[in-house]
Amino acid sequence: MSDNLIKALEAADRDWRNNVGEHERSSLDRMFVASGFARQAPRAWDAKVPDWCGMAVGLWLQDGGMNHPYGRSFLHCLNVEAFFTYGRQRNVNPKRLDTQIQLDGKWTRIDAVQAGAMARRWLGRSDILGRLNNDARFLDLDLFKPGDVVLLDWAGHNDADHITMVKSWDGSKLTTMEGNASGLGPAGEKRREAVVTRTLDLSKSANARLVYGVGRLSPMDFNINLVKP
Repeated sequence: MSDNLIKALEAADRDWRNNVGEHERSSLDRMFVASGFARQAPRAWDAKVPDWCGMAVGLWLQDGGMNHPYGRSFLHCLNVEAFFTYGRQRNVNPKRLDTQIQLDGKWTRIDAVQAGAMARRWLGRSDILGRLNNDARFLDLDLFKPGDVVLLDWAGHNDADHITMVKSWDGSKLTTMEGNASGLGPAGEKRREAVVTRTLDLSKSANARLVYGVGRLSPMDFNINLVKP
């Protein structure tokens, strides 16, 4: 695992251990600022807090060194899918997707630079289910890696509705770090509307179908800083 992803996971772990969540809305401010969504989370007791699961993942990746403008691509599930496919699939708001970088004084498409082994990776549900259902299911350790971004479909509408980051994968059980969710804290205590961990046993078909897709960043996402606004 790269140093960048180690730092991203450490950032997620800190928020988890510090019990970041809506019980203390000021603890969410850094996520709202880093995503470019707002200067702070709503304070009024009756104000709805916008979904911030993607803000959390985007912040942790930025803490790991991901280029800051990319944080906008984690505000919505459709933006996430667009980010990992360079805009070829989905995009609820094109302004949240950076498509060009500056190299040698010229603007160049990111997907033209991030090619081959350097390209971002995206696997959709059918790809994931296919790899889970083969004879080597429990040996496919490359299917999910720590720091990957996983979209979940909790509503069962064949579309993503939650953004998470992989903490670990043993070939059967997937553990994620999540914001704006119900799950477990460091002592195994139950939390809601907070940073939590969750483990899904993907050897169970019902759990496997919850996974809408998984994206893996390019190493170049952490070291090219000039992004076209």
